[in-house]
Amino acid sequence: MLEDEEQETVGVSRRDDLLKMHAYRDAIRRSAGAYVLFPGTSAPHSFREFVELIPGLGAFPLRPGDDSGTVALRRFIDDVLLHAADQATAEERRRFWQARIFAGPSGSDRAAVSFLDRPPADSPVLISWVPDERRWQWTDETEQYVLQLPGGEEGIAFRAEELAAQLILLSGAGRSVIFERRGAWTILDEDDLRVLRYPSLSIRPGLLCRLIPIDHQPGWLDEVPAVDLLARAPTAGAPVLVSWSDLVRRKDQAPLEAATVQRRVPKPGRDLGLQRLEDDPGEATVDKPGEPVPGE
Repeated sequence: MLEDEEQETVGVSRRDDLLKMHAYRDAIRRSAGAYVLFPGTSAPHSFREFVELIPGLGAFPLRPGDDSGTVALRRFIDDVLLHAADQATAEERRRFWQARIFAGPSGSDRAAVSFLDRPPADSPVLISWVPDERRWQWTDETEQYVLQLPGGEEGIAFRAEELAAQLILLSGAGRSVIFERRGAWTILDEDDLRVLRYPSLSIRPGLLCRLIPIDHQPGWLDEVPAVDLLARAPTAGAPVLVSWSDLVRRKDQAPLEAATVQRRVPKPGRDLGLQRLEDDPGEATVDKPGEPVPGE
């Protein structure tokens, strides 16, 4: 390995200078690269951190009377400007999401859980209401869940990401339990519910999914104001999609007032049903029911 004086004599960049550039790039906020200009004759070097031009490090020779270094440096700067103007680069995407991630509060004093395969903010959870103990018992025994939805004046729509959530939080009757979803949702009619011995039959179809019980439930889960989160639903009784971070942050927040909760959460024992699924695979819509719900 060449010593510093020998490196200067033969006209190559010094390793210590590159290490300094590495430190500058990491220390200066929003820096994507740091490069040495040295009076040498060797070829320019550019080291990429990933596959794109930046972020990176490098060294460019500049020597009086030798235009080769100037040409290489000008070409590199032109490439960097073109790269910075390109909205389709990974670097542009990284900057966007980094700004979004660090814009708001983060962190939690809650213990980590073993069933998340993504960060909490990227782990969607579908919250749904289980109004009585009979349906809880059926769900526990069969490891299945039936989602029965109310019909309203404007119907109710599902987004694809709601039905794609791998975690399902069932809440109601004084309990909150988190499950993993197994497989896809399937459509059931009244005959299917009768065969399954579901305790609350409905004249309208419903959605069913199989559940994977999670052995180690978070100890604070029962304290999460699930009713408050369910109040986000545009229609009473509809499930709500949140992230695991939402659950952690909501743990210490006060629930809505009782009057608001009673308007938004389905009544215990009410039969909720899905009348029709649209052909669009990304959206399922519930129309206004043709008959009144029994018991109301």
